[in-house]
Amino acid sequence: MKSLGSIPELFRTLPTRGIVAEVGVWLGDNAAVLLRCMQPTRLFLVDHWKNVQDPTNKALLGDDSKRIAAAYSKVVNRFFADRRVVIMRMGSLQAAKSLRGGLLDVCYLDASHLYRNVLEDLRAWSYCVRPGGFLCGHDWDYYPDVNRAVTEFLKERPDCQHEYVAGRKGHAKAYALRIRGTRFRG
Repeated sequence: MKSLGSIPELFRTLPTRGIVAEVGVWLGDNAAVLLRCMQPTRLFLVDHWKNVQDPTNKALLGDDSKRIAAAYSKVVNRFFADRRVVIMRMGSLQAAKSLRGGLLDVCYLDASHLYRNVLEDLRAWSYCVRPGGFLCGHDWDYYPDVNRAVTEFLKERPDCQHEYVAGRKGHAKAYALRIRGTRFRG
């Protein structure tokens, strides 16, 4: 596994001008970095923009529907003029079903940080990434559940290899798994 100094450096290392998905968008700040560093031909932004019962996600915890609606509006306004961007307001697993079959060059997960949800996302989205592509995510070292889910996923999928970890000391790190071969499910 190679260590990189920052998440933008990771994005510049991954395939450019491909098809990318970000799962867990919130305000779209990371999506803007993906667009700048990877210059994808298509960027799917997936988020349900709803309240959640996930204590690791303080931004969405509780009943603050006005703030969540404002976050969604901000993303729509921020990216509406960019024809490469497709906003998918739906849950992660629902979106993964619609994009499965090896369409993506890169998928970046930053939705729920609970073990069960991260593992489900890894399993579902791995079938959306083409062989040779990357399944990535955030908070590798920040939330123990994320690290545990990635480790478990790698045990299940010997066709995936942990290639990169990226981030500065004291900040949450990202991980990148190369999908060496994918068993597509219909």
